[in-house]
Amino acid sequence: MKPRALAVSLLKLALCVQGVLPAITLYQRLARIDRHFIVDYDYRVLALGIAETGVWAFIFLFAALACTPLARITGFRWPNELRRTLGLLAFFWCCLHFVVYLVIGQKLNWTYALEDAWLRKSRIPGWLSLLLLVPLAITSTDGMIRRLGGKRWKNLHRLVYASAAFAVLHLAWVDYDYRGGYARTKRALIPLLILLGLRLVPLTALRKKLESSRSTRSSLDP
Repeated sequence: MKPRALAVSLLKLALCVQGVLPAITLYQRLARIDRHFIVDYDYRVLALGIAETGVWAFIFLFAALACTPLARITGFRWPNELRRTLGLLAFFWCCLHFVVYLVIGQKLNWTYALEDAWLRKSRIPGWLSLLLLVPLAITSTDGMIRRLGGKRWKNLHRLVYASAAFAVLHLAWVDYDYRGGYARTKRALIPLLILLGLRLVPLTALRKKLESSRSTRSSLDP
């Protein structure tokens, strides 16, 4: 394996470890509150589990979305090489967020979960956000990229922006239902709007123009 490929592989491994470790730490924190939290209903456990998994889901989702603009503005390839790993970590935390809700909150009772979704409309955009990530996770392998073709694969994976938008809507509804304010929603909405805005900016062309300008200026210097 070439040194660069080895370095990227090690970086991906480090990302995976760093992405999973907080889940282990979270489990230990929940167990300290209530050792039997899987069986017992403890709102403190549910609130902490929901909050922590939601934050990490947003972190990895926005990190994955930031890879393409970062690669375009810097000219480096490694951000795009980490994008799938970050996307899968975002999917992992979204799934964990849902598992915490369904197992700790609803005790695997789908009737309660559906009634809760009817009463609390914030649940629906959250579920839609997760569902949109499922085909992206399934098609994240090199083999699926070859089967779909690069263009169709890219078009499919643009669903990540819709998933992120539904996630922010989910958070806004949760803030409205439980907190009466939108402080957390703003902290998620602003990065999303910035990342969406960067898609409209020709970052690669701007970088090349700046590089050309610097090169011309250097050649003119005595």
